[in-house]
Amino acid sequence: MNKKNLSMANEKADEEPHIHNNQHLNKDKTRWIKWGIAAVCVLLLSSAVIVAYANHRERTNTDKSSSVPGIIVDGVTYLKSGWETDAEQCPDGFEYGGIVDQVNQNGTYLLNSKYYVSSKISEWVYVYCRVSENPAETGEENSSMAYVRFVRSVERYKTFLFYDGQLYQSLWDYCAVANDEKTAYNNSRELEKRYGLRIEVLPESCVLAGSAHLEELDRIPQTEMGINNSKYDEATVYVDPSDKEVLYIGISWHTASDEENGETLHNGYDVFVLYNPSDYQS
Repeated sequence: MNKKNLSMANEKADEEPHIHNNQHLNKDKTRWIKWGIAAVCVLLLSSAVIVAYANHRERTNTDKSSSVPGIIVDGVTYLKSGWETDAEQCPDGFEYGGIVDQVNQNGTYLLNSKYYVSSKISEWVYVYCRVSENPAETGEENSSMAYVRFVRSVERYKTFLFYDGQLYQSLWDYCAVANDEKTAYNNSRELEKRYGLRIEVLPESCVLAGSAHLEELDRIPQTEMGINNSKYDEATVYVDPSDKEVLYIGISWHTASDEENGETLHNGYDVFVLYNPSDYQS
């Protein structure tokens, strides 16, 4: 090998480690870039999931009450009753309270309407407003003026039973509205796991306590075995002497799944649990 070839060989030998090192660095760099992109994608996906979940929770929390027309009086929200309570005359005991000037998103038609209050029934406010008949029932849409009951949200969405000096609420309702408050949500899920929402077989230790009676719709009952939902009027009530936190109220219902041949009648019990107002405080 002449001197020139030897020199070129040495230069090539010196360059090869640099080439290999650069190739190795390039591979490492490429690998880190790929991992970095993957990490960013995971973070973005996680953020999207969190935002979507938060938006879903927000919609879940607000849709139920915002879908019902409501007014605000002295900082308290009253929602239109879910029962047929419209009256042609102002109910006894209610007096003029003022003009509606605050409403929720579905209550704009109530602005500037007159409202009426009672010192004895603070849960209700009556609004004198226009109501429309159901076109499906009458064949045409007719409207007229009436006194319409609006109810505090506590009474609007909860079924209560008064027993042995304490107030019990339907676990169905508790779970349905519990998303509004973190404490209530956690407690309702724990109670649902422990008791179930509706059962077909009573615990062996249960005994008959009596029968419920409809006290008054849209109000918290105050008499023994009084209830504020007509569905449970005259229903049997069972108590577990070893567990004072729960009551069972007799109920019937139908199911019609793909596996069933037509409708199936079920007889069982809806679960009621002790009502704790502090559960609904954030």
